[in-house]
Amino acid sequence: MTTSDLFAAISNGQPELVLTALKLHDVYVNGTKLINRVLYTPLMLAAELGKADIVRILLARPETQVNQYVAPYLSASGLVYMLSKDLPIMTIEETDFEVRDELAKQLVVVANPDHQFSWAAFLDPSVVQVNDSIAKEAIAMQIVDLFVANSKDKHNRSVLATADHSVAMYLKRQLYFGHRYEIADGPPVHQSATSVVVQATDHGMYSQVFEDYADAADGGGFLNEDKFLSCIQTLHNVTSALLDGK
Repeated sequence: MTTSDLFAAISNGQPELVLTALKLHDVYVNGTKLINRVLYTPLMLAAELGKADIVRILLARPETQVNQYVAPYLSASGLVYMLSKDLPIMTIEETDFEVRDELAKQLVVVANPDHQFSWAAFLDPSVVQVNDSIAKEAIAMQIVDLFVANSKDKHNRSVLATADHSVAMYLKRQLYFGHRYEIADGPPVHQSATSVVVQATDHGMYSQVFEDYADAADGGGFLNEDKFLSCIQTLHNVTSALLDGK
């Protein structure tokens, strides 16, 4: 049997024959065939024909290549989800045997020996092309966010909330646009020839307000009572305006 026979088995909806073909060295699971001027792989043909059982068989083969064909059609959240399933690192639960209690368990990042190089393929522009509306840098930052900044300690507290201030600020600078804005998923809320408006969470608003009032206070960079109350009033006004949609 050859790769052409694999394509024939897929076209005829013969999963048993597909399994037989894949056991042979002469059959290439990522081979291509020109059909009606379109270059198909076995997986692409099975998916287009709606042969779900054959698609499952092909996807079960670790050497089946899907990244470069799927990536251009994925959303940002879809890319993050796909990549998170095959990263070169993984987290495992490790116990501190000196303490020997449930709270001593913590997640530890280790190398993933079973990954299929999806991350490397994603970063290589000659292998994976993504949707024009998606920046690979943004996806990489979301992966970091998912596995590093969003991790918890043994008391289920965010590491960003418990980390040393300088470390937390460094992580935020890596994660957020302009060191403080977490761009929300989804399309822009406004587009014109001169501007694009997107929704974002401002992680630096509180710090900016407090620092501005602290600089204006007489406490050498610290807030006095009057300036603290002014901060609260300013933040209340901003929050009220946001809630009112102004």
